[in-house]
Amino acid sequence: MKKIALYCVNYHSYASLTAYLSSIDQAASKAANDAHIDVYVADNTEQNTQDIDYQSQHISIRLFPYHQNLGYFGAIKKMMAESIVSNYDFVIISNVDLTLPEDCFQKLSTTTLNDDIAWIAPSIYSEKRHYDRNPQAVNRYPLTKLRILRFAFKYPVIHYVYTKTLLKRKRLQKEHQPGIIYSGHGAFIILTHTFFEKCPTIDYPLFLYGEELYLAETCRKLHLKVVYRPDIKILDQESVSTSKMRRRLYYRYNYEGLDYLIKTFY
Repeated sequence: MKKIALYCVNYHSYASLTAYLSSIDQAASKAANDAHIDVYVADNTEQNTQDIDYQSQHISIRLFPYHQNLGYFGAIKKMMAESIVSNYDFVIISNVDLTLPEDCFQKLSTTTLNDDIAWIAPSIYSEKRHYDRNPQAVNRYPLTKLRILRFAFKYPVIHYVYTKTLLKRKRLQKEHQPGIIYSGHGAFIILTHTFFEKCPTIDYPLFLYGEELYLAETCRKLHLKVVYRPDIKILDQESVSTSKMRRRLYYRYNYEGLDYLIKTFY
């Protein structure tokens, strides 16, 4: 039987969290003979907090009511420090505005991987934009592209023009074949036991944004691989929490993330 941990972060999204836990519960019930599921929930909501009281017979839920906004990986790091990630075959990091298919854990529990696979990127279908958000990147980003993006986020007017003109290419809505990629999307990240053998602590120091590139570069540095698995399908309502963010903070966090990634890995 596989042991699977799911670490998720809530921020003013209690209705989405309840629906998400329900979908996890249903998927766990279908995989009851194949997988043991532990769910860790960080509540980053600072004010107007609500009790999280979801009862289940199929999953174990542990709550961390931080009631301060620690950021995405900040909350993940803190939860992981209070649990034992090395006990699990798969560790999932996720948002809460998602829905899992009923066969999600069944497919994971029957997965056989090479020893160098650290990250499984499933299909993350955006119900808002009607395409798969994975792979986020098939190949490593050129330094020039990251510098251009950093410059655009530093000056919001430039970023606005970038997103509203032909400078931004429309994403090609084509199907990608399963296989090795550079980076998956951060909404739903499946890390393997191999990842934590090589990297026991996820220590991304910034508040928000850039987490995927941090993990991709960590895998690259450790000679580990990321694999795209479109047969595992996740539904994404997209940006339920981050849509509440002020625009100036959105630009600031993206700029700081890109600046850190460039200086650290390039």
